[in-house]
Amino acid sequence: MRLLTIALVALLAQQTLTAMSRLVLPVTAPVLAEDLGINPALIGVYSGILSGVAMIVATGCGGLIRRFGAWRISQVALVAMGCGLMAASPGVLAFFVLSAILVGLGPGSATPAGSHVLARYCPPRHAPLVFSIKQSGVPLAGLLAGLAIPFLVLQLGWQGAFVVIGCAYLILALLFQPFRAEFDGDRDRDHRLGFSDFRGSLREVIHDRAIRELALAAFAFVGLQVAFDTFFVTYLVKGLGVSLTAAGSVFALGQGVAVFTRVFWGGLAGRFVPPRHVLAGLAIVMAGAAAAMMLLDASWSLTAIAIVTVLYTATGFSWHGVLLAEVARLAPDGRVASVTGGVLAVIMCAAMIYPICFAAILQATGKYGYGYLMVAVPALLIGIQLFRRRG
Repeated sequence: MRLLTIALVALLAQQTLTAMSRLVLPVTAPVLAEDLGINPALIGVYSGILSGVAMIVATGCGGLIRRFGAWRISQVALVAMGCGLMAASPGVLAFFVLSAILVGLGPGSATPAGSHVLARYCPPRHAPLVFSIKQSGVPLAGLLAGLAIPFLVLQLGWQGAFVVIGCAYLILALLFQPFRAEFDGDRDRDHRLGFSDFRGSLREVIHDRAIRELALAAFAFVGLQVAFDTFFVTYLVKGLGVSLTAAGSVFALGQGVAVFTRVFWGGLAGRFVPPRHVLAGLAIVMAGAAAAMMLLDASWSLTAIAIVTVLYTATGFSWHGVLLAEVARLAPDGRVASVTGGVLAVIMCAAMIYPICFAAILQATGKYGYGYLMVAVPALLIGIQLFRRRG
């Protein structure tokens, strides 16, 4: 339990910083764009490069974790993200490309590495709860980004904020070092790296029916998440006439609720309700909440909008720990990182595809609601399928 507690605390911090690495540029974009005289839409290019790198890394990191150890790869990911954020500070466009590439190394490897460590030390009965606690770092990152980054920009300017935040990643990597021998005790120094690591991750996801089903569920669920992250505030401000301050408050409320609901669903799954049934229930409710977004209009009160938002984030942002624990349970011995990486590659693919589809629907119809209906349908179908299958 002592080692599990150390690993969980460390990996929660890692997950929080990893998730925040994707938010630093979006949060600073208005100030950065004005200072550099660039179009804020270029943030989409940055995010696209970052997600593409993360997808490639997630597919092939299983072999690296096996050879060098999950703890070491976590340290390397933290250093890469920290250096990537600092690389953007000079304000040169070419350096932003380098920043996106370096930062992308983190999200692609952090989750498989964390799953590998937790799977070794966590009793299977408690895995959904433990994995959910670790994954609560994602909404925690949203809260931290919303509070800390604007403060740092105000105090130090956006360039100083990038440097200070980047240093936090390097410090955490150093704090990991004393525990490396213990948590990397299972690494295989003789494992040969090659393209087979990429093929193996995807093959195990595709060929195993249960894992393939979970990967498809993750693909559908991420659609709701990125639709919220990318378009929610703009929907409220531009589509419904809500003030930016009020829209930001509702957004923060949703993120805050997700911190607690992730842990709650993780505690419920496995001990009281089969994990797949928990995922199925979450899928159906999140689909209903996303479909309800289509009904919003200017006549809705902010309280009513907040209720829909909470239902959305309490389900659409709270499935990760339960699903990743199931993936770890189903993965062959010694292949947790590889299989998790394959599932994560599917997630990164969804993170690239869904915003493009949502934007195309918005461009064609001028209505945000149709985009939310689009992301609701796959989640509903997945929920029905998960209820139909056992264990």
